[in-house]
Amino acid sequence: MAGNFSRTKKIIISAMFLALAIIIGRFRIVIPGLFRIIFNGPFYKFIAIIFGPIYGTIISFLTETIGVILNPVGNYIWLFSIVTALRGFFIGYLWQITCKKKFALIISIAIPDFIASFLNTLIMKYYLLWPQKTFFIMLGIRLFKETILIAINIFILSVMLDTYKKIIDKGEKEYEF
Repeated sequence: MAGNFSRTKKIIISAMFLALAIIIGRFRIVIPGLFRIIFNGPFYKFIAIIFGPIYGTIISFLTETIGVILNPVGNYIWLFSIVTALRGFFIGYLWQITCKKKFALIISIAIPDFIASFLNTLIMKYYLLWPQKTFFIMLGIRLFKETILIAINIFILSVMLDTYKKIIDKGEKEYEF
């Protein structure tokens, strides 16, 4: 019975953060011809961190897919959803194997984000048949954008994780027997 309650709680919290990610994902900063900055990352990354790689994979994939269905911008490339799902998986996995320390947040976010940025640029190269020079220019632009987003994500996730820890600690104190 307790296992079902725990699983239900995880699903409900994941669904709430999925909805937040999709809503926040509608607000974006667009730099025409270069890239757009979307601020939904901290919400699905938070789920990957607190519930692990499986929930991170599912919520990341659903955030990308449902977000594109509800707010289509350009062509849908299904490989982007796969890369986002892999990002969610590796964020949760790296967080688990780095002992959940504060410095681990940087490692858990930065490595998957940089790899996903590279993979997305590679997908665009073959999807749009970019020449080699264009690929390296766009990779540089994407890595610059990703560096900014990583800093923003780490700040937001630090606040979210501290708040979550306080809520959990308070809940445990209230229900002690």
